[in-house]
Amino acid sequence: MPRICFLIIGYKRLDSLIDNIKRCQFASSDANSIYISIDGPHIALDDRTIKLSDLESIRASFSKYQICKVNKISFNLGPDLHIPRAIDWAFEENDGVIVIEDDVKLSPKSIGDLGHLLAMQLKSSCKNPIVSMSAVGGFGNLPNFWRQTPYFTAWGYGLTRDFWSLHKKLELEMQMSKSVDAHMKGSDTWRKFSKKKKAIWRERFIRGNYDYRIQATLFHMSLGTKAPVFRMSDNVGHSDNFSTHTGFTKPRYLKKELREKKYKFAGEIHNKLITKVLILADSNTWAGDGWLSVRGRPVGFRTLLRKIISVIRK
Repeated sequence: MPRICFLIIGYKRLDSLIDNIKRCQFASSDANSIYISIDGPHIALDDRTIKLSDLESIRASFSKYQICKVNKISFNLGPDLHIPRAIDWAFEENDGVIVIEDDVKLSPKSIGDLGHLLAMQLKSSCKNPIVSMSAVGGFGNLPNFWRQTPYFTAWGYGLTRDFWSLHKKLELEMQMSKSVDAHMKGSDTWRKFSKKKKAIWRERFIRGNYDYRIQATLFHMSLGTKAPVFRMSDNVGHSDNFSTHTGFTKPRYLKKELREKKYKFAGEIHNKLITKVLILADSNTWAGDGWLSVRGRPVGFRTLLRKIISVIRK
């Protein structure tokens, strides 16, 4: 059986971290380990960061069959250095890792579903990461399905050891490359992008956020992720002073909270039309590189509509 651990990332949100530990503990089996990695303070005297002593009672609640490991960084790395280092640590003894940051919330059922699919990926030697994100919030008691998308998001995700090894190799190659375009020269995915979309992703890759670097590996290899049709996770970090990448106001399509929803998965969708529609939704929401998204379009959508109506009237 492949060894899969839940890696929980923390910094200053103690209550949120403890909540995620309990959710993972409830979702895990005796075959799963729980790893907790906590970033350090910006300054030595900052006592707002989570301390190891804060987690002593939590660790004591684990059964003798469950492994709980905690790592506290002595100084502040920030998420773009801390999280990849924590993933390296988790892969020292595991074949697959489910990564959940402290501001990301999934139901124990959804965490278990990620672990189940990751185990299947490992058994079939499939490298594709798994994400819990979608632009669609879910309706009633409809079953959920897995599907393919070219996009990656860090709001609850699963990685295999093979993918992570490949990513680290390609990440180094991109750093040594003359340009992003030179690195993407052989990518079918990159070749099909518009000039506008390439410009958006080129800027992101140069910026160097760790999740964008993972996305660069996917584009380079023309790989995708396994994503749900209906979103499985929430992000509680919007407009939070502790947030690094989500300090902005929560987008409208994320207003509906789904962290407690217990989806029933009914396999994987292979219908090309449905998949293309969902990828278009991804592009114009959480990926933010599409024509309808603020970052992807050169003018406001209403302005564009007025221009189209003006041309029709003439």
